[in-house]
Amino acid sequence: MARKTAMEAQKSRVMITERHLLGFARSYLSEMFPNPGRQGCPSTDALRGFAEHSTRSEGSISTHLSFCSPCFNTYLACLERARLRMQRVRRVQRIKTTAIAGIVFSLICFLSITKYRRPETASRTDIIAAQSRSSLQAHGTTTAVSVLIDLGNRSPLRGVPHVERGAPPVIPSGPSVNLILKLPFGSEDRNYSIRLNSRGSAVWLLTAKPHFDHGQALLHTHADFSQVSPGRYELVVVAKDFRVSVPIVVENIAPGNLRKP
Repeated sequence: MARKTAMEAQKSRVMITERHLLGFARSYLSEMFPNPGRQGCPSTDALRGFAEHSTRSEGSISTHLSFCSPCFNTYLACLERARLRMQRVRRVQRIKTTAIAGIVFSLICFLSITKYRRPETASRTDIIAAQSRSSLQAHGTTTAVSVLIDLGNRSPLRGVPHVERGAPPVIPSGPSVNLILKLPFGSEDRNYSIRLNSRGSAVWLLTAKPHFDHGQALLHTHADFSQVSPGRYELVVVAKDFRVSVPIVVENIAPGNLRKP
């Protein structure tokens, strides 16, 4: 019994060591090989194909990912999107099955009622159709939303936690968001990587260069968050020897209901 307990403890230590090693490797590859000119980089479609079907892609892509942080981060984002897409597909399939069952049941009821109350049934059908058209029109409307997040009071130091006060900023889950990030005073004029992290992995990212308004550095981006699931994330802005982060919330909300950061 004592020998078995010792073996289980050793196995547990090996698993913990491997988990820390993988976490270190991911953090190292995502930041230590900047390639702002994207020299020799495969296309985004190639990285997406490698994330979705790695056995069908060229082996040179995996080699390139080991020394190109921008491509490695894009690959991680593609992996996360593929995982979220599979979750949505399974959820949609369940919804479709439930909807089909409901339609069949409603059709049976409709056919039974029309034998005795045809005029009233037709009236209810017209009402339901009008409500459906109104719902579709409401969901088809897309409005651009501007969101300002102030990072100016956050010190750009690696590994130093920041104590948050109040509610985190909110970003709407939509295809048209004008995201404005106010960088700390004294930030340099260079490329910055903007990411949304969930459990240490990037689910959304892009690169932007700031413009300066009376000495204040501002990152302006037009972003699509329609593929990001609602929930809590860490918004991270990274450059060489620079890293600031803030917790944010992605929500399905109307533009007029946004909370100010």
